Amino acid sequence: MYEGGVGDDELAGELVDLDFFAARREGARRDCGLGHDVGAGSDDGKVDDLLLLIDVEPEVVDALRRLAEVIASAKAGVVAKAAVDAAPGLPAKCVEVVARAGSEGAETALMVLWGLAVATENKVRLSTTPGLVDAVVRVVGNGATNEIKHAALSALFNLSTAAENWVRLATMPGLVDAVMRVVDNGATDEIKGTALATLQNLAVAADNKVRLATTPGLVDAVVRAAKSDATDGIKMAALGTLLHLAIAVDNYVLLAQTPGLVDAAVRAATNGATNEIKCTALRLLAYLCIATDNKVRLATTPVSSKQWCAP
Repeated sequence: MYEGGVGDDELAGELVDLDFFAARREGARRDCGLGHDVGAGSDDGKVDDLLLLIDVEPEVVDALRRLAEVIASAKAGVVAKAAVDAAPGLPAKCVEVVARAGSEGAETALMVLWGLAVATENKVRLSTTPGLVDAVVRVVGNGATNEIKHAALSALFNLSTAAENWVRLATMPGLVDAVMRVVDNGATDEIKGTALATLQNLAVAADNKVRLATTPGLVDAVVRAAKSDATDGIKMAALGTLLHLAIAVDNYVLLAQTPGLVDAAVRAATNGATNEIKCTALRLLAYLCIATDNKVRLATTPVSSKQWCAP
């Protein structure tokens, strides 16, 4: 699961947790008109009733909308697993709606996929559903609204929290490129943060480190996010991604030679708003210092090495 040797990936960044995005999920549900959380005791009967309507036209979109609301309740993981257990064809139906419906129907179906992917048991089921990841990636790249892009990214993010999906997702045609473009061009901090968190999770896998680091433009985009005036969450996700990549020996020199990376790390180590940001930046620099070819380069950086020791 984690790369051997240095063994720091369990601490680097860390793997972004679903709870970190609880507020985002609630905000997106409000934006989609999904209302308030239903009571914990009201889920059981609703799910079976709604699943009966999934294949009924024209009720399918409304049924998916109501199902998304139920899944986003306090028992999200339990309800999401139960929904797919009861209706194995539900993910494929969502893919169908994403592919053929207007923006409202597609967004609703993506909200359901986002919710279904909360359940640990569903993550591999969904990622291996034919056409599902491809459909979500197309929305990430070409979604008509910020809300639909955020729903698609959030579905990918939830899938990226499963170790079994790290390599599968990173090798899906177009996925990394689409997420990377959002890091640079996302319309909101929330969208950019979700994209960075997805990359951070994918970068945990040993088999993904060189693949991601050598993806044209990816490291540059992450460095720009780390140097930006964005939120602390975005900076932390950017530095966490770079730290995961830096754990691979083959990336030491490549990363140190990336314009702006060392400067961004040093500035974060000295002026980061939180101790977590400072420590992550310092650990990133420590990995880069291991390579013989980097030692003189880093020692002669314009910022004195004394400043790396954040208080």
